[in-house]
Amino acid sequence: MRYRDDSEESWRYLAGERDRDEVRLPSYEEITADKKTYAEFSRLYHLEHNPDNARILIQKHGRDLVYVNPPAPPPETELIDAEYELPFTRLPHPMYGEAKIPAWEQIRFSVTIMRGCAAGCSFCCITEHQGRDVVSRSEASVLREIEGLENLPGWTGVVSDIGGALPASIRPSARSSAPTTGRSCS
Repeated sequence: MRYRDDSEESWRYLAGERDRDEVRLPSYEEITADKKTYAEFSRLYHLEHNPDNARILIQKHGRDLVYVNPPAPPPETELIDAEYELPFTRLPHPMYGEAKIPAWEQIRFSVTIMRGCAAGCSFCCITEHQGRDVVSRSEASVLREIEGLENLPGWTGVVSDIGGALPASIRPSARSSAPTTGRSCS
């Protein structure tokens, strides 16, 4: 399929009018067979990943259909605080036993202060699983987490990282007023 060259197969045609409840994406088989089709699929997916205007995405996989519901609105700071203050062990799953896990070693004493990222970089999927709107934790919640690190095995008194998805997104915002398409990392 040639989505860009044929007006009846363009991404705008596939997406349909804004009042439609769903968008039919190119099938899995089509996107794995053609790089241009994959690029159009990726563009459609990105355009429909905003809780303010997203629609249900439908993609055929062989004989099955996969439905992707629109993302939820971003949580408020109080909910983020409550989530991060749940009694997580901050340890690898017991199935790993005594195995050394380099990725865990790097983040074991890190503290997340925010969720979401407004950048929408093509190489990153944070906007897909945390949203485009940046929501910060409260200072009190972050400090409580840091104080709790002293109870962890191997604690040296050094927090290895304090941050989130994008350092340029530190300024908290309940809802971003930036446009929802055409972003790239700066």
